[in-house]
Amino acid sequence: MAGDGAGKRGARRAQLAWLATLSEASAGALGQLCSTMLLYPLDTSKTRVQASLEDGRGGGDGGDGSHGRRGGSAESQSGRESWKEWYLSLYTGIETKALQTVVSQFLFFYAYEYIKKRVKASGRKIQAFDNVLIGMVAGSVNVLFTQPLDTYVTMKQSGALKKKAKGGQEAKTLGELYAALGPSLLLSVNPGLQYAIFDQVKSFLLKKQKRGAALTAQQAFLLGAFSKCVATVVTYPAIRGKVVCQSSAGAKYTGLAHAMRKIVELDGPAGLYKGLPQQLTKTVLSAAIGLMLKEKISQAERTFAVLLLKTFSFSMSPIAA
Repeated sequence: MAGDGAGKRGARRAQLAWLATLSEASAGALGQLCSTMLLYPLDTSKTRVQASLEDGRGGGDGGDGSHGRRGGSAESQSGRESWKEWYLSLYTGIETKALQTVVSQFLFFYAYEYIKKRVKASGRKIQAFDNVLIGMVAGSVNVLFTQPLDTYVTMKQSGALKKKAKGGQEAKTLGELYAALGPSLLLSVNPGLQYAIFDQVKSFLLKKQKRGAALTAQQAFLLGAFSKCVATVVTYPAIRGKVVCQSSAGAKYTGLAHAMRKIVELDGPAGLYKGLPQQLTKTVLSAAIGLMLKEKISQAERTFAVLLLKTFSFSMSPIAA
């Protein structure tokens, strides 16, 4: 009897752990999806600025952003229609971006929470550096699965696909869709730093509050903005190099180091930080809104899950969980 009771308690703990991990992953995906949809025009604008190099010296449009500014020809429409066309171009690739956001954020948060729970179960106390490593591993898992979607979105935003279409080419080979895989894996340090900072400061703040307390929406927003700002500034030169590798001129570069050398050659050392204001505006706001929503969605999901467990007291086996 005692053994049966212990087994049921173990099954219940396993179910709760799985639900907690699933809750964090789904909350992270939903929160970031809402944030991405809200700020997508900023995302497109910053990508065009970052991608502009040899074939975009006069501006960051990379092809698509030229709508409404070449209206001297007989084919140009009225100013009102041109502005409408330009505005709609800012939403180029939004459907693919939505899919990429949901898949990548779910994978990242699921892997991040799963690895953290495994480390804690081993009896090891998680330190700040451990959080960075866990974030890097989770980010690498995410990149390996979602890199083709990320490359496709970047190419649509920067106008690379339109240029290939005009030249009778299509960016559909696996090699092209995995362009800048190395830089993307390297940049997994970005979410590693971001969530390490977020979790460490969150733990510090919650220790000062009563047991079971959670971050307020304002705290989550400010902490998300701060953590993403630090991670972005530290890794931005590599971010710019990665976008250039994924742009229409990406095939010219043998890798991240080559792209970064070319950026310095053409735009000087300051070129490595070209587009940083746009990147900070978009990513910091996106991370802040996304993490704020994630915290609130996760709290609601956990409350709902506990209510379900109490009401139905799961009859599922640990294997089904």
